[in-house]
Amino acid sequence: MLKKSLPSIVIGIAIIIASAIMISGYVKSKKVNESISVTGLVEKDFNSDLIVWQFSFSKKSNQVKDGYALIKKDFDVVMSFLAEHGIKSNTIQYSPVNMSRATKAVYQGTNYTEVFDGYLLTQSFRIESKDIAGVETAIREAGILLESDIEILFEQPMYYYTKLADLKIEMVAKASEDGRVRADNIAKNAGSKLGNLKRADMGIFQITAPNSNEDYSWGGAFNTSSKTKRASLTMRMEFEIK
Repeated sequence: MLKKSLPSIVIGIAIIIASAIMISGYVKSKKVNESISVTGLVEKDFNSDLIVWQFSFSKKSNQVKDGYALIKKDFDVVMSFLAEHGIKSNTIQYSPVNMSRATKAVYQGTNYTEVFDGYLLTQSFRIESKDIAGVETAIREAGILLESDIEILFEQPMYYYTKLADLKIEMVAKASEDGRVRADNIAKNAGSKLGNLKRADMGIFQITAPNSNEDYSWGGAFNTSSKTKRASLTMRMEFEIK
């Protein structure tokens, strides 16, 4: 009887051993496949180092020659104003004079006809300077140009930072460090150890005004109206668990 049951016992033991091996392999495989996904975040406040100020002025005349003489007079006044306020010539860009035909509507009953109303000449300026304080002073005092009968249109200044590439590299490193710390804490709390980095993707790089309700965007906000700025960057990271 024992002889007949011996093959069955051997087969049973073999099945148990095979099952144990399979379970052990599954556990190891599951352990290897486990991972932690985290998002590292870093923010940094900084000051702009470049100001851009744009404006334009126009004159209208029935004769092109007279219009150019008027616009040249205004041009000289504007250049003198900028020089008096310490704006260096190499920071000033100005476009060729743009000329267009102006028209006006002449009504006859309910009908009207567009008729010639002189030539409109426009001169545009753009100032790019690292002397932010100097340009801001000029902006505050630019109203004096209106008193000189110059039909001038000012735009709001824009502020930029010329070392964004270096700033982004620095922030990627810090966001990655923040992500690793977060993942390490999660692993320790779970009784595991953090393994190798499996994947890392940089999120959106945003520049906003500090302490503002400025909306973040999927394409990355890029504030130019505020002299002081706040950069934020995220890193999505996935780590193995040992």
